[in-house]
Amino acid sequence: MPYFCISVALTYQDKPIVGAIYQPLLEDFFYAQRGGGATLNGVQVRVREQHDLSRTVMAVGFPYAKNKQFMELVEGVQRILPETHALRYFGAVALDLAYVAAGSLDGAFFEGLGWWDVAAGIVLIEEAGGIVTDFTGRQVGPDYVSFVAANEPMHEKLTHLLTVRPASSPR
Repeated sequence: MPYFCISVALTYQDKPIVGAIYQPLLEDFFYAQRGGGATLNGVQVRVREQHDLSRTVMAVGFPYAKNKQFMELVEGVQRILPETHALRYFGAVALDLAYVAAGSLDGAFFEGLGWWDVAAGIVLIEEAGGIVTDFTGRQVGPDYVSFVAANEPMHEKLTHLLTVRPASSPR
């Protein structure tokens, strides 16, 4: 499946300040610099301004290990999937994040992946007007565990759905 990319980020004090993601088959070059906006092939991009969760297409990424964290994410997917138009698992989270920044996807969420998977995407999404945090709303850094990115209204709805737990299943 030709869904892959090259992702490079420059970080300073654990915060990405420059990010570049390149999809060579389509020759799509996503670039962002802190304070300078986000672009796709030199054209300014913005996250999609969707406010209705039922009209969104979200990307999900699963941790490599099939452990408790994996099962908790599956529970989150079970809460989110019925609320969205579609949920997609492509397998290249960095490219998913570039597409969120460019407005092709409405959001993305996942757990247990590497810092190298997300560092460039963080600056792209933030510079495109989106919000990036962990599931509880904290800033994402190199030791992050969970990740959610979207425009502000969708981010709020996703974090709520990802952190709500039945009384018998505390987090």
